[in-house]
Amino acid sequence: MPDELLAAIRRASTETHLSQQDIIRQSTIAGLPIVLEKLRKPEGRLTNVDPLPDKILDRLYRQRDDDPEGIDRLQAAQPFHSEE
Repeated sequence: MPDELLAAIRRASTETHLSQQDIIRQSTIAGLPIVLEKLRKPEGRLTNVDPLPDKILDRLYRQRDDDPEGIDRLQAAQPFHSEE
């Protein structure tokens, strides 16, 4: 446990006259729903935009979109010797 967290638990224990175990237990009970809400994966759609129809997706993915000449130029511009 990080020193700062342990110190905060000890201070809370002193202020409330509860044991450190009780502070940890109560913190978990109070904080777990908040943590779950923040970390839970979102459910459902993230957007209100409808997906593209399958016919359009098929047509788009059949078309080549690479640029062989541009890739060749990029590779030719790279240094031959790397610095280590």
